[in-house]
Amino acid sequence: IKAQDLHSICSHMGNVLEEVTIPMHPIIADIKQNMMDNGAVGAMMSGSGPTVYGFFEDNKTARAAKEALTASKMVKQLYLTTLYNNKH
Repeated sequence: IKAQDLHSICSHMGNVLEEVTIPMHPIIADIKQNMMDNGAVGAMMSGSGPTVYGFFEDNKTARAAKEALTASKMVKQLYLTTLYNNKH
């Protein structure tokens, strides 16, 4: 995190609860894949669900991914946010 290397951070993300939850709710994997297909550097289920989040390198890519995921009708609610106190 100190190095501000998004790709490295995302390559180390993990949530063991996905192993239990995704088989019961495969839409989670579909949402994650949609995010990755639309430019996310990383995507993951938050905690035990139901939230799935993605990290993007820039706002343009994130907005396009939001539009694609909204169009897919896989999600009921979708929010685009930025990191708090982001100095970039």
